[in-house]
Amino acid sequence: MGIDYVYILGAGFGTRMGKLGTVIPKILWPVFEKSILELQIQMAKSFSPKKIFLNTHFSHQKIESFIKSHSLETQIEVLFEPQILDIGGAIHNLGRKLSYKGKVLVLNGDQFYFFGEDDYKDIVNLTEENRKHLLIGTKVKWSAGYNQLCEDQDQKLTGINQNTTPEKAGSMWTYSGCSMINLDLLTPHDGESKFFDSVAIPSRDTYVHHPKEIEYWDFGTSRRYYDSIFRTLKKLKANEKSKFLNFLNQNGGIDSDLLNETSYNSKGKNNINFSSFNMDHLSNSIIIESGSENLTNCGPGIYLNEYFEKI
Repeated sequence: MGIDYVYILGAGFGTRMGKLGTVIPKILWPVFEKSILELQIQMAKSFSPKKIFLNTHFSHQKIESFIKSHSLETQIEVLFEPQILDIGGAIHNLGRKLSYKGKVLVLNGDQFYFFGEDDYKDIVNLTEENRKHLLIGTKVKWSAGYNQLCEDQDQKLTGINQNTTPEKAGSMWTYSGCSMINLDLLTPHDGESKFFDSVAIPSRDTYVHHPKEIEYWDFGTSRRYYDSIFRTLKKLKANEKSKFLNFLNQNGGIDSDLLNETSYNSKGKNNINFSSFNMDHLSNSIIIESGSENLTNCGPGIYLNEYFEKI
């Protein structure tokens, strides 16, 4: 696919995850039997890169300890940022390490993308061309609150439209968080910088790809995390087709035998005990564990207080 490296972005502060995000790094939050980080590594490995990188800042010691305890050191290299660099600065930080050579697939640590076969072929062709960065777009409703990618007739990025009209009807193309960055094209930049200021600069060498088929899963806020958990369980319960469910099944991330009429009973080996934390920032919740009503006696799991009426 023309990919030399995969770069997983994991240096956020976790503030969009509510109170729990200030205690547990988002990338370590569980998605059933695996952490988001473990699943991201498996996703990255599917592209057969020379190397996988992860940037960290907030709670980097916890992330590094998790990597060590789960024997992931040989699969990923951590780039710790003593001072937060934002996405643009993080990519330049990797660029300097790699002497600004190679093509990097950038993945947001809290999102997952699954494309159709034709889209993979298109991306292969586009990324093998020289002098381009490629942003993977995803189509969303205006009401979802994302910003809009502005493009010319050749799908060259011309700007970013800040979405100030979430009440507007219809849909638009937004940046999925997944991109192919050609390090050779970058002008070196030190310190903190925004992605669209120092990397994917509008009206330069940045183009947008519109996938014909995409499954897009977002765990980036407490609300989206909660919705994605329920969306997954709904598909599992209904035996619906899903690339994400297939991915989880293939990588030990979920076990359909643990699903019953009222709950998914996680094995909990790789999960985190949230029971002692205040979950008030979530309007609803589920219990993913052994089914005990006394949460203080529950083992590791995701503790959130409602059953499957939401499904």
